[in-house]
Amino acid sequence: MAAKYIGGKYVWGGNSLTGGIDCSGFTCQIYKRFGINLPRKSDAQISAGRKVSSLSEAKPGDLLVFKGHVGIYAGNGYMIHASSPSTGIIKTKVTYGGHRIVGIRRLVNDPLPNVPPPFTGDPEIGRSQWHGITAEQLERYFGGSLKGTGKYFIEYGNKYGVNPAILAAISMNETGNGTSRLSRNNNNFFGMRRGGWLRFESKEKGIEAGIRNIGLNFVGKRVK
Repeated sequence: MAAKYIGGKYVWGGNSLTGGIDCSGFTCQIYKRFGINLPRKSDAQISAGRKVSSLSEAKPGDLLVFKGHVGIYAGNGYMIHASSPSTGIIKTKVTYGGHRIVGIRRLVNDPLPNVPPPFTGDPEIGRSQWHGITAEQLERYFGGSLKGTGKYFIEYGNKYGVNPAILAAISMNETGNGTSRLSRNNNNFFGMRRGGWLRFESKEKGIEAGIRNIGLNFVGKRVK
């Protein structure tokens, strides 16, 4: 997620990923999208999450804390950070500018956790609010006829406030990810019936109907 903002402006004290932001504001706003709230000041962020003992053990998404600076580890010795007014948000070597790492913190867990964090109310189409789950991860994890439809679970899960991993699990349990004969023929991924099996004109329409039903009638998330 952090990579999409490369090229953005650096503004001291800024909090906008698109309008201008500083280093600690950048990490705050990125992790907020994963349901994680960080202290606003860079030095205070070293108290967040759990300690990673060395850079060799760091994983993409880990928080890198320097003296007076913070960034997000991107893997292979690189980080993404709001660097300075002249460079903005950039991807550089961790050693950029001669900064010395004073702490590495792990804040984000596995992409398909047992207990998801809360919905943030700030959906981004293509990536879920819950630990940044992607369509590719859903399709790889659940398999079956879910292939090619993960993006709809992400989009409508965000819209109606339901974890897409849970939605995919419900679909798998109810219809084998849409592989039962009736569900496959009707594009009915959730085994929905109302005096008979419901038919939908496309997989997207069937998935949206099922997620909308769960989101509005069971989860109670209302959307305008």
